[in-house]
Amino acid sequence: MIRKLSILAAVASLSLTSPSHAGPAVPPPPPAADGKPAENPAAAKSIAEIVAASPEHKTLAALLSETGLISAFRRGGTFTLFAPTDAAFAKLGQAKLDDLKKPQNRSKLMEILTSHAALGKILAADVKTGDVEMMNQKKIPAKVDGETITIGNATVTTADLAATNGVVHVLDAVIVPK
Repeated sequence: MIRKLSILAAVASLSLTSPSHAGPAVPPPPPAADGKPAENPAAAKSIAEIVAASPEHKTLAALLSETGLISAFRRGGTFTLFAPTDAAFAKLGQAKLDDLKKPQNRSKLMEILTSHAALGKILAADVKTGDVEMMNQKKIPAKVDGETITIGNATVTTADLAATNGVVHVLDAVIVPK
């Protein structure tokens, strides 16, 4: 537990640099009328801002804020966030979610949330069948079948949402590590 908190504290307080994978997360926008490259508005937001602005991620945003993890996704460093939607959290059931929010279950909630984030930028094209090491040092199995990517028990429904500090992939389920 102490080791996990130390790792999380380091992630939250330091600007980590991790090798990112080559290639753009999204194709560049067409040039503006004046011929200059247009800005990509999606990449102008941090992972924290993308989650906070999403109408499908209110539960995730609230849980990241409650645990203090949201600050890690606001600052420097490069991350990949596999972001479960509100519908994904609803599949857990309200009683389970309420139980996870209790102070005595904070470590379990932190373990679940950090099982959705990896250090470095992992684009959908970079995901291979095998294990993905998450922020909490747990290895979550990934499977690629054509265009379908599963991480643990969750399927990526939207991939490669570019952020200034990494990338977000939307999930249809919550990863609950064993």
